[in-house]
Amino acid sequence: MKLWRSGRRGIPAQCGTEPRIARPEEIANAIVWLLSDAASFAVGSPLVIDGGYTTR
Repeated sequence: MKLWRSGRRGIPAQCGTEPRIARPEEIANAIVWLLSDAASFAVGSPLVIDGGYTTR
């Protein structure tokens, strides 16, 4: 098993359900949602955006 992707220093090869790094717009969409009225009932809840890494 390869521990690190070639050319991507410090990024685990097997890091969850998504085998890639998040695109900036994916992180931005979560931030926009958190700042919107749609997230008004989300109080004190962590929003994990890690492509499934923590589910491993």
